[in-house]
Amino acid sequence: MRKYAEKIAWFGFLNIILGFSTLKSYDYVSERTGLKLSKQIDLFKIHHSNIPTDFDSIKEKADLNFIEGIFANRIQYVFTEDNYELKTVNLRNKERIFDKEVEEWK
Repeated sequence: MRKYAEKIAWFGFLNIILGFSTLKSYDYVSERTGLKLSKQIDLFKIHHSNIPTDFDSIKEKADLNFIEGIFANRIQYVFTEDNYELKTVNLRNKERIFDKEVEEWK
């Protein structure tokens, strides 16, 4: 009985480590994706003097890898005449908005 309890404890510890690393990896990839998309939108704004209306073309030009592309598909792009917002939902179903000045999700 003691032998099985020890194995279950190790599996529980491994589960906690894997869960924590999944959350950290998700945050890291979403930060990189948001940063790349934000820089691409700002670059478009500099070249064309307006904010883009087509988010799909921005995603294509942002040089995203496969995993970042999956994250980019989850991002909602909201624009006005002079500003834009990137919104997403994290793993805990909490809405996050990308802050362009700090370059991170709030």
